Amino acid sequence: NRHVVEIKEIEAKLEEKTVIVGNLESQASSKSSELLRMQAEYEEKLADLEKENTELNCKLAEEVRAKNSLRSDCDELMTTLQRKERAMKGQEEEQVSLSQLEETIKQKDEDIAEKIKELQECVEHIEKSECEHQELRNTISKLNGHVADLES
Repeated sequence: NRHVVEIKEIEAKLEEKTVIVGNLESQASSKSSELLRMQAEYEEKLADLEKENTELNCKLAEEVRAKNSLRSDCDELMTTLQRKERAMKGQEEEQVSLSQLEETIKQKDEDIAEKIKELQECVEHIEKSECEHQELRNTISKLNGHVADLES
């Protein structure tokens, strides 16, 4: 009789432990599902950031080309200015030409300054995107660690 009582006590404890294990397995499954969902969200955000980064890199390349073109235009204008200075006979003609060229150079300088500002904004945005990208990678690494802990 004592053995029967002990066996029933053990069976009750075993059933209680089985319920606890079942609850823990359910929680682990729920956490694993949540981590998988978060990882999918991360990967989607990462893909978006990579796309945006690519677009920004393209825009940056375009801006650099535009800046180089403006520099070339300025060089041409300077060369033209030097030629015109040598070719002018009268001081009045020289003054008019100089004024026109200076205005053009001033406009080009403003254009270059604007393009440089846009390039700086692009670089800042890319740096920000890279920081966000690294933060997301760190989060995924942590989440993967949690998943591994839950699985083990």
